[in-house]
Order: sequence, then structure tokens, then C-alpha cells
Amino acid sequence: MKCGFRLRLRRGLATRGFLLVVTVLCSASFYGQTESAEKYYDAGTKALKDGDLNKAEQHFRAALKLRPDFFEARQNLTITLAQEGSFKEAAEECRKLIAQRPRSPEAHYNLGLVLLQGKDSHSHLALEQFRRALELKPDYPEARNNLGLLLEQAGDLKAAIAEFQETLRLHPQYAQARNNLGHALAENGELDGAIAQYRSALKIRPDFPEAHQNLGLALWKKHDLETAALEFRTAASLGIPEAHVSLGTLLGEEGNLDAAIAEHRLAVKSLPQDAEAHYLLGGGLQQRGDLNVAIPELQEAIRIDPDFAAAHLHLGVVLRQMGDLAGATTELETATRLDAGNAEAHCQLGFAFLRKGELAQAEAELRRATTLDPKSSEAYYLLGQTLQRLGRGDEARQAFGELEKLQRADANYGQAVTQYNLGLQVLEKGDLRAARDAFQRALVLKADFAEARTNLGGVLLKLGETESAIGQFQAAIDLKPDEARAYYNLALALEKKGDQHAAREALQRAAELDPQLSHP
Repeated sequence: MKCGFRLRLRRGLATRGFLLVVTVLCSASFYGQTESAEKYYDAGTKALKDGDLNKAEQHFRAALKLRPDFFEARQNLTITLAQEGSFKEAAEECRKLIAQRPRSPEAHYNLGLVLLQGKDSHSHLALEQFRRALELKPDYPEARNNLGLLLEQAGDLKAAIAEFQETLRLHPQYAQARNNLGHALAENGELDGAIAQYRSALKIRPDFPEAHQNLGLALWKKHDLETAALEFRTAASLGIPEAHVSLGTLLGEEGNLDAAIAEHRLAVKSLPQDAEAHYLLGGGLQQRGDLNVAIPELQEAIRIDPDFAAAHLHLGVVLRQMGDLAGATTELETATRLDAGNAEAHCQLGFAFLRKGELAQAEAELRRATTLDPKSSEAYYLLGQTLQRLGRGDEARQAFGELEKLQRADANYGQAVTQYNLGLQVLEKGDLRAARDAFQRALVLKADFAEARTNLGGVLLKLGETESAIGQFQAAIDLKPDEARAYYNLALALEKKGDQHAAREALQRAAELDPQLSHP
């Protein structure tokens, strides 16, 4: 595969939703209001402040029963119902408020908020309500901010940016609007402007976790990885669990797998029902060679989200690396069904068919992969192998020719070879940890680098990380089934683990491929 795992990063804010602003009214004497209605209202207000929503609803309904035109009681009943999750009833109460006071900008604004809640969100109707609130009160920052968010959600970035800018012209200290303007600019490809807005938001509100998270994402795109990591750590410390996902992924791309896995574990702990968090943890474990531990994480991602094509894809690869070709084929076929245009899924399915000896199916999948992604060097390499085994030498040479062209043009390939050679150099000097880091960086750049996996496995075995070493040897054998040295080293690792039977099988296979290899 081209990389250890695919990203589904949350590029937006961790909490960019539309939250009801609870404006609880203080007690007041209303001319003609009965004492009982006011008492119920005061009791409901206190219960709402205390978070006792059931009692608050009862008191506000009692006040309205005595005085149906009690606007403030109905307003707080609306807020109470929304906080309870009764969005349909809340919308009905909002409409009663608008009927009572058609020119109340707050009533239109709250209806817009309620319409955005729950499973049956009505964005277009909410947008109309925010526009109406702004007609009645042009200097209404929350309404204009939310209008901008809806326009961005609809894909109208230019209009969204204009609304955020107008909000800030009127209210330059509105940190939330600055953050949202930064997000819209980033989505529009204006990273420098986005970074400036995030930093301005943080000057106004230094403990703004979403701004730290988004600033980290923008800096990451600008390749300022050190500062981006610092922002993610700050966001995580301020309670944004998605920041662990971002930081873990960044560290993984740098080849710092141990630190990446630690962050993904924190993400899973905070977000146990987040399929992506489990998926990324599984991907990191797979990349490190901890295949047995990666499997349950990928399975959990699929349990949470059965249609998560990338999780099926990576689970299929892990199963194939461990020799479970039937299970691998099932998962990879699911991945291609869920994401038919994914070249990598077709490539990995073709690889599974090749390993099973089902050459016609392998050719079909690999040709599909090269059609979808003409720059897939792995697909051309596997296609060449398949055609060789089919006895079609001319076509095989053509596929390998395409592979050679792609490798010459691939900067990552050259960088991976450089890191691999660096690993060999420091390994000669006995610096195992530096060698491990170099081989891991090579694999971040080129995950199908079998020789790097074999050497990484050897280093991990010397460092005492036997399980990870076994995983790397299995991955190398998966990539190159005739790699005698990988089988030999696998035998040593299995023997160290105490699995004598599997060790003998691996050593026998190594000797079959290279008779000069024997037990030390």
C-alpha cells in the first residue's frame, strides 16, 4: 500500500454546531400579570439555571396555562424543549412566539437554531430565519455568524466569507466569527489569511480550543509541523479529543509511530464510539507491525460503521499479511463494493487473488486499479507478476516498464531509498534506534518497500520487540513471497517467541528458497 493508513481528518472545528443561547430572564412585574403565573415563571427560570429541565418545562407550561400571552415564559419553554431534544415541539413554540411578536429578531433567530437541531435538520428554512432576524436587526452578530456557517455548509464560500467579514466589521472582538472566517478561508485555499484569523481569535480568547485545533490543521498544510503539533497538544489539553487524532496522524506521517499510536490510544479512550479513531489506531499498529493488535481495532471501526470502506481495506491487508487469504478477500471485496472507484482497494484485492493463485481475477482487479490510478506503481508491479505467471512475457515486460517510469518520476520513491540506505549505514555502526527510525521513515514514504520491512523487523528483533518484528517479517513476505531472508528472520523471531512449530515451518520455507540458509 502507498501509506500506512488513509486519513479522514476532521478538517472543521470539533464543535462548530449551532448551540442554543439560553437567555434566562430575570423576575419582573408585568402589568396585569397574575401573581401565580409570575411565580411559576420564576420557579421555571431557577430550574432552568439549575439544569432541571423537566421541572423547568412543568413550571413554564403552568405559567402559560394561566397567561397564554406570557412571551418570556414561552421563550424559555422553547429553550427548555430544545435542550431536552424535543426539537419539533420547540419549533412549534418558536412559531407561536413569532405569531405573537412578528418583529422579534430573537424569535426568528431561535427558530433558526431549533430548525438545525436533531436528525431532521432544515438548513434552508433556518437560513431564511437568520436572514429575517438580520432584516429586523442588522447588527445581530450571532445571526450573521450562523448565516455564514450555513452558507459555507452549502458550498458558497464567497458569500460565507463576506458574512463573517461583516460580522467582524461590526464586532471585531467576536472570537467565534474570527475562527469561522479562518475556517472558510482555509476551505477556500487561503491558508495565510486563515492562519491570521485563527491567531487573532486566540489573542482575543487564548483558551479557545477549536481555534488552536484549526490553527494546527492550517499550519500542517503549510508544512510547519512543529508548530502544528504544539497547537494540537494545546487543543487536546483544552478538551478537544479530535486533537489527539490530528496529532497522532501528523506524528505517524513523520514516522514517529510509537508517539502516534499513543495519541490514537488517547483518542479512542475519549471517543470510544468514533470509528475513525479506532481505524487510525489500527492503521498505526499495522504500520508498526503489531498485526494481532491492529485487527480488533479495525474490526471495531467496522462494527461502529459497517460502511467504512477504508477500514475494510486495511483489515483485508492485515489479514492477507497474516496469511488469512480467504478473510482478506472477503474484506477487500467489501471495500471495492463500498468504494468502487478506489484504485488501492482494487489493487489490494488483485494482490489477494494473486496470492491465492486466482490469476484471471487478479489481472482483472489490477487492470482496474491501473485504469483508476495510472500512477499506481504497486498495481503495475503486481500486474507484471501476474502476467509473468500467466506466461504472457511481453505484456509483463510492458507492465514492468510502466513501473520503472513511475519510480523514476516518484520523488517519494527516491526519498524512501535514501532513508533505507541511511538505515543500513547507521545499522552498520550499531545504532539500532536510529536504524529503526530511518526504516520507519522509508515505509511512511513507500509502504510496499519489502526490503525496508525485512530490515526493520531485524532491528526490532534485536531491540526485543518480538511481536512487532514478526509483523514486519509477515508484511515483507506478503509483499515478496519468495523473500528467503524474511522467512529466515521470521523463523528466528518465532523461535524467540516460543512457537517452535511455526519457526520450523518458516525455516523450512527459507531453505527451500535459498539452500544456503540454515539454522544458526
